[in-house]
Amino acid sequence: MKTENYIKWLLFAFLSLFLVACKPTAKFNYSPTAPTAGEVVKFDASTSSVYKAKEGNAISVYAWNFGDGSQGNGVTAEHTYKAAGQYTVTLSVTDLAGQTNTTTQKITVKTATVINKDVSVTIQSADGASIPGATVTIQGQTAQTDINGLANLKLTLPQGTQQVVAKFEKAGFVTQSVVYDGAALKSISARLLAIKQSVPVHDIAQAQVIESQHLGANITIPAQAFVKADGSAATGAVTVEFTPWDITASDLNAMPANGVARDAQGNIVNLISAGMITATFKDAAGQELQLAQGKTANIQMHLPLKSINNQEMKVGTQIPMWHFDESKGLWIEEGAGQVVASTSSSTGLDVQATVSHFSTWNWDFKFVYAGSVFVQCQQGGVGVPC
Repeated sequence: MKTENYIKWLLFAFLSLFLVACKPTAKFNYSPTAPTAGEVVKFDASTSSVYKAKEGNAISVYAWNFGDGSQGNGVTAEHTYKAAGQYTVTLSVTDLAGQTNTTTQKITVKTATVINKDVSVTIQSADGASIPGATVTIQGQTAQTDINGLANLKLTLPQGTQQVVAKFEKAGFVTQSVVYDGAALKSISARLLAIKQSVPVHDIAQAQVIESQHLGANITIPAQAFVKADGSAATGAVTVEFTPWDITASDLNAMPANGVARDAQGNIVNLISAGMITATFKDAAGQELQLAQGKTANIQMHLPLKSINNQEMKVGTQIPMWHFDESKGLWIEEGAGQVVASTSSSTGLDVQATVSHFSTWNWDFKFVYAGSVFVQCQQGGVGVPC
């Protein structure tokens, strides 16, 4: 009997060690190692590893918790701590087999010497009209535009701040964010696109197709697809703020981040759009909803051009997909869409993609050009959108 129990114990111990060995290993480093408040900290999890990598296993999810209430994702991430202190950074990795591993490190953020800046702000609509009552926010500091769409932001920044993200917003418009050089920050401007349509949905828990009046755009969602911010299932009436962007018109004047993006390899690139949809789902209390983990939706709209960036558009053409990250002021590459046949589009073509969350989504090619020229438009000595 003792021998039998001993064998069982050995078998259990072996299985336990095997299961642990199957898990991925989460590792990361960060730089600078002694950051100051307001300084960009770069996190890198590329040294993380998986079991049976040679057989095709890989890490599919990198989830970051920066210890100050902020989160991120991706093999690399950037974060700026607003205040000095010690923070516990957590990285969770999940492989293709669904196995997860977590690691933590403490990061000490030092107090920084601050500088003051007066920043002039101009906010206009996509067609150039002034937008009064719009808000600009940089590192938690805000200003609001006057009747002429102008504002002055008295900004306090840690000395040595390399980059800042300015967020421009007003109810009824698609939010815009732009990255600026902290040292050269003097005047900033943005254009905002008005939300085109609010679509009422009787019960968001049902499988359905949500259609726009513009550009043949639609969203197909499965049943029980959405959750609230606390993770609970969303049901009942919802309003969808639905904005298909017309890439042949002035809508592109308000393209978030002016088309600047980070591709899957971490390179900063410029984009040329083949189609763009902004969709925000809000419940009766005005709270934003998001797709539940494991749920996806299909988005589709007309493709108005048969050639983009010198590339012919035809059924089956693959187009990289990008979502807009307001906190970073950048488009982030995520997956791919494709060109499909359409009986209602003027070109006979639509663009389609499957997405796992909602923000502004873009079917985009990297902009290829032989050279570049810097153009600055001014009005009364102040830079304005061209």
